[in-house]
Parts: sequence; structure tokens; C-alpha cells
Amino acid sequence: MALVPEPGPARVPVLGSCLDGNAQSGRSRRRPVRHDAEGRRRVRHATRDGERSGRHRLRPRAGSPAARGQDPPASGLDILSAATPRETELAREVERRLAPGGDVSRSWPHYAPRPGQIALARDVARAVGRGGVLLAEAPTGVGKSLAYLLPGVLHAAETGRRVVIATCTRSLQDQLFERDLPALLGVLGLELRCARLKGKQNYVCEPTLALAEERGPEERDVLEQLKRWAATDSEGDLDRFPAADADTFRRLRPRVAADPHACTVATCRRARECFWVRARRQASESALVVVNHALLALSGEVEGLLPDFDVLIVDEAHRLEGVLLSQLERSVSRHRFEEALRMLGSARARGGSGGLIARLGAYTAPLLRRGGPLPTDAADTLADLAARMSRCRDDVDRLFERLTPAGPTPDGFGGRVRHHSALELLGRDLAPLQTVLEHCAAFSGALQRLATPLESAGEAGSELATESLQVAARFGLLGSDLESLVEAADREWVYWRTREKAAGLGVVELKGSPVSAAFHARRLVLERARTVVLTSATLRGGPDFSFVAGRLGLGDEAGMPYESGTYPSPFALERQVASFIFDGGEEAEAVAAVVTALARATRRNLLALFTAHMRLGRARDASARNAAPSCSGCRACGKVWTFRVLPWRSWSWQSCRSRCRTIPWYRRAASGCASAGSIRFARTPCRRRSYGSARGSAG
Repeated sequence: MALVPEPGPARVPVLGSCLDGNAQSGRSRRRPVRHDAEGRRRVRHATRDGERSGRHRLRPRAGSPAARGQDPPASGLDILSAATPRETELAREVERRLAPGGDVSRSWPHYAPRPGQIALARDVARAVGRGGVLLAEAPTGVGKSLAYLLPGVLHAAETGRRVVIATCTRSLQDQLFERDLPALLGVLGLELRCARLKGKQNYVCEPTLALAEERGPEERDVLEQLKRWAATDSEGDLDRFPAADADTFRRLRPRVAADPHACTVATCRRARECFWVRARRQASESALVVVNHALLALSGEVEGLLPDFDVLIVDEAHRLEGVLLSQLERSVSRHRFEEALRMLGSARARGGSGGLIARLGAYTAPLLRRGGPLPTDAADTLADLAARMSRCRDDVDRLFERLTPAGPTPDGFGGRVRHHSALELLGRDLAPLQTVLEHCAAFSGALQRLATPLESAGEAGSELATESLQVAARFGLLGSDLESLVEAADREWVYWRTREKAAGLGVVELKGSPVSAAFHARRLVLERARTVVLTSATLRGGPDFSFVAGRLGLGDEAGMPYESGTYPSPFALERQVASFIFDGGEEAEAVAAVVTALARATRRNLLALFTAHMRLGRARDASARNAAPSCSGCRACGKVWTFRVLPWRSWSWQSCRSRCRTIPWYRRAASGCASAGSIRFARTPCRRRSYGSARGSAG
């Protein structure tokens, strides 16, 4: 990242950027309504004292983190001709601040300009000033974050027009908002109103949290901790909850988060206190908003989810198509039905006790006796819903048994079997499908009818009405998704069913997704801003950008021309990077073999990164079978410290776990055998104390 300090300059050849595309090819000049009529340069980010805010105070601060040092760039990086005054002015300002002696180098002692970073920042500034679409590929180490943040921040501060920055992962979103933006604003001496907005399911729902029931003592402790945290936290962002038991919280999280499908402002009577609504309100008041790809894609479908914006900058843009398809994808499984039915009541209790039906019955019984504002058949309706729950579970089981593919599934496609119609999927007997659809319609309709009179029956009745409407919406959406996925009628979509192994049981799931994201990318993302910048370390497919452009609906044929640029890496990637393609067999064993071989060949410390905890654990176990033993247990400094027997040296002290700096590295033989579980070291002098004997077991 551009704002991460790292010692030592990287010696690289000085190169310029490589641009292609037609700079004058038909740009969209649409400008959204300015959210700030004054267009002031300095926009305050602070909130009133005592106000619960979802924003951080992005103020200039002392000691901003420095960036990696790099060689200075070549002088005279050209700005393309035929530029407008605005884009020329912004590009020059960006270059001036990044150049040697500029604001960044004066504020960060370890920073040295990089030619690729300056070229990228200049071209982003030109695109922001002129409008249009820019595809920018910059390898890791160029400093993309600083290169697009600087022109984005300057544009928002000087014009008052909103800038939206979208990242693929929430972790990078948090990094930009909590670290990179404050550091950059400190360099520029600006105060800018900024906001971070995530998907609804990432915020705690206080009414749902109050009704959540623990499933075991571990969940009870986490629930109590979560309630205390939600009462004092300003954002309610579940990613920031410091869970004492991460595994338990991971299981509990879906049950306390806001429901992205059923929870709406219209159905929630506590919308004013809702963390999600508050975060949206703060985003509408901010000049710069940091979001993720999933929310960006969803905002094109949900009106008002994101405020209007002038500039859109998409980082990790090579993953945008996949996120778009994932957001548009529809799926129905037995598990999804069970989650909806569990909201109505427990499967193990009679009469739907422990859920919404039981609470509705307890609340409406006194009202019915007093002749309250409820339909006369309310009690019969609740009894019918309780009885229907058991029948619905049985009917769902029968339906998914019919949906289970007969015989083995093609493992090469992850167990996916495509279907083109309900006839192909279920044959001529559609009764199981029709029965389940009737259950969904009955639950949805009955809950909506009960919710209407409860809205005016006091605070408790209003909360029950809200919950009833949310569950009704969930069943309504479940029925419509099931019907569309079985019918498979849209020729622009592909439909399939999967059969996966989970907990020893075959899990069948119906899925559907658009064949292409091109139309949706234009409609949901690209056509909404005057300027769109798509940047990533890997955008090209071969020598140019035509593949990714076609997948995202860009190009002259699609009526949305674009410019593109490639930027040099500060590292010698040809010598420093090697790619390996796994060609079958046991993946964990193959990865472990490669890692172990590299460690033995390089005789240096090695860090292996994995995309999933399961893969990491399997590769670790496989590597341990091939690695040399390690031991632990000395107390020379009063702490526990570790040593490792390495394959290229007799033995070596690593360090003290308390980070004691008095422990040196030695290369001398030790008496004993590591694999035997006991090693004895002679007394050896240290700068402040002596080592004693060490005994440890092979780890």
C-alpha cells in the first residue's frame, strides 16, 4: 500500500506509463446534483460533541505513517495533449504534491516518489477532470491507494462533488477509511467529511439482538458482551466487534445482524435509532464515501441506497464482474427454509413456541378478550400457522428429495447439474413444488394481515408488527425465488442445482445467475458517474484490456468508450515472482511440498498466505510431517523462549516470546537430539545474563 512505511528504497529502472485508447472518444458529461451548494474546499468531518456517529474524525495528525522509499522519477512525465483546463490543473497539482520536495515527501521522511505512482495519479486526475472511463493496471508495489486517493480527495474538497471509492473486501475498506485517508488528509492539511458504508447485514440490529436466544453457554457469554458493546458503540459495525470467542460469534452473527431482505425502513418502527439507517444518512452528508463492491452493485438495484456521486473509483476491479454476478445470483436451499421457519417457532416445540407465533399468541389473547383491534379469527389464524409449520417442513423435505440429482454428479463442475425447465427438473408431477409455494404464500399473507392492526396497538404491538412484516417479506421472497429458479424461464440466465457434502449429508441447492454481467455492470455501476476509474494489479487479458472491457460492457460497440493505462512496478517482477499451477492430486500435500522445498532452497524466513483457514491448516499439517522438529522451554530471561532446529544449520535461537533483545543467534552444535525430545546446552554468556540449561520436547 502507498501509505505503509517500509524501510529501504527499492532500486528500479525509471519508466513511464503506457497509455492507449482514444482520449477524445465520446465521453459522458452527465453531472449529478451537487450535494453541497457552496462547493467549499474544507468540509468538516467532525460531529457534534456527544453525538453517536458512524464516522471517524479524519483530522490532520502528527506522525503520519511514511510510505516505502523509491527512486525519484524521471523528469518531464508528459501530460496528454488536448486537455481541459480543469484536468490540467488537477493533474499538475497531484504531480506537484507527489514530486520530490512536495507535501508527501516533506511529511513522510521515508517516502520517495515512484514513477508508476506519479503517472497513475496524474492519469486519474486527468480522468476526474475530464470525465469518462479509465482502466488502469498497476502491479503490487506501485502505490495505487495513494495514487487514486489524492486526486479523489482534492476533487471532493475543491468542488464539493461527491467521490465514491469501492474496494472488493471490507478489510481494505476499513484500511482506507481508518488509516490511509487520515494520513493523507494530514499531509494535505484538509478536513473532509468522509463516511464508510457497508451492506446492511454487517450492522447489528438492536431489536433482533434483544430477542436473540443463546444456543449454549458459549453463546450466552458472547451475547452479553455483544449487548454491552452495541449499547456504547457509535457505528454498530459487526466487523469491529472484539469478540472474545471468534468461532461462537461467527455462528451467532447472522442471527443478530440486520436482515438485508426483510428489514426495511417501512417495516421497522425503530429506524431512527438503526445503525444501518444512521450510516446511510451520514453517507448522504459526506463528500467522500468508502464502500465495497457488493454494496455498490446492490445500490444500483435499491433506490437511495447510495447518494448521487460524481466520481467512482473501483479498486481491485478485476473482481467486480464476479461480485456483480454474485449479487444478482439467486439461491434456494433447505437451510434457507429452515431459517425462515425457525423465526416462526422451534421445530422441537409444539404450537410454534419460542418464536414469533408464540409471542403473537401471548400478546393478542388479552386483546381479543377485550375486543381489541384484531380480526375475530386471529386466534384461528395463529393456530393454523403453528400447524402449518410442521407440514411445511415435511413438504420441503419431499421437494428437495425430488430435486436431488440421481446418480453421481460431475465432480469437474463442483457437483453442478444444469436444468432448463421445471419439466426437466421435476418431471410432470409439480405437486411438491405447488404445495411449498402455497405454504410460502400462506405464511406471508397471514402475517401481513395480523401486522396491520398491531401497528396501532402500543409499543409492544408495533414491534410485533415490525417483526411480522419482516418474516412475511422473507417468506414472500423465498417463494418467488423458488418459483423462478424451478421454472428457469429467463434465457439470459443460467440455472443449476448443486449437491455438496456438508456434515455427512447431501445438501441440494437451487441456483441461478445471469450469463453475462456486461449489461448489469453498465446499468448498476458504470453509467451512474461522470467519471469511472477501474484499477487493479491484474486487469489485462494478454496484451490489452479488451477482455475485461467486454465483460464489463465497455467499448465503442457498447457505446461506452474507455481509456486504459499500464504502469511500471517498482520491483523486478520477472526475477522476483514465479507462478505455479496445480495440476491435480492432493492440493495440501502439493502446497506443503513446494513450501518446504522453497524453505530448504532459499534458507531464509518464509511466509505462506492462504485464502481459507482450512487450506492453511491442511498445508501446515502436511508441512510439519516434512519439516525439522522444533522445541521450546528455556527460561534464561525468566520468560519462555523458543528455538527451532533448522535443516540448514545445527540449531538456532529464534527469539524470546517477550521480545527480549538480549538473545543472540548462534550457530554451534548442541548436545542431545531434538527428535528425542531433550536437548542440553552449555552455559553461554549473554550481554546481561547467562543462559542456563534448556530442556524441551520436540514440537
